Amino acid sequence: MKTRKHVRVIAICIFVFVLSLGIIAYFGGTAEAAPSYTELLAQSVNVTSHADLVAKINAVPANGTAVFALPTGGITGGSGITVNGGRKITIISQSSSIAATYTQTTSGQRHFTVTLAGSSLTLRNVVLDGEWTSGTVQRGGVVVSLGGGGWMLKGRLIARRLCRTVSGTTS
Repeated sequence: MKTRKHVRVIAICIFVFVLSLGIIAYFGGTAEAAPSYTELLAQSVNVTSHADLVAKINAVPANGTAVFALPTGGITGGSGITVNGGRKITIISQSSSIAATYTQTTSGQRHFTVTLAGSSLTLRNVVLDGEWTSGTVQRGGVVVSLGGGGWMLKGRLIARRLCRTVSGTTS
């Protein structure tokens, strides 16, 4: 009896596997390759400051896509930036070999908030620096809320001093 159960389980697993292959083939089973850094740089619009980045993200039409390149010297921000309206935003460094640092200096502000389904944020070769060393109010990082389409980290992203546990230790 135990052998029959094993055979059924194996048969079900094989059926599910074959069915999965059929579904993948039906819906065009190959994933689109991520663009190379060179391709992203060719598509990108250079950003000179935090205010410039805010203005350019806000100028992207709803459900639009844009790539912004931060200077390798970095930028410093005050207010958090909201990515919403189905916008798909990619932020990279102007150099593939030198990460750009985006420093958040205002207490209680995150770098980004990604909201509403379909909105996304991709960071590539960008350092988010929360510049937080003590106290109870964190700053920096990314918040995904209200069913936000999520955000992806590609390439070299280093998050420093962005988190705080309930006990008050940094992570």
